[in-house]
Amino acid sequence: EESIALPAVYSLSTAYPNPFNPTTTLSFALPVESNVSLSIYNLQGREVSTLVDANMDAGYHSITYN
Repeated sequence: EESIALPAVYSLSTAYPNPFNPTTTLSFALPVESNVSLSIYNLQGREVSTLVDANMDAGYHSITYN
């Protein structure tokens, strides 16, 4: 049975391929089960979209923003 190692620290990777493309992927890592809130803001500081606002399991996660 294979097991994937859990991340050691919280991290948020840069948007891929590019935040100006029609879709972009945001990846993040959680070392323990955590409440996650991930939102997109415009240059004026206004919230444009909430991608995640939930409790998530430890591990590696990716969210696609369109």
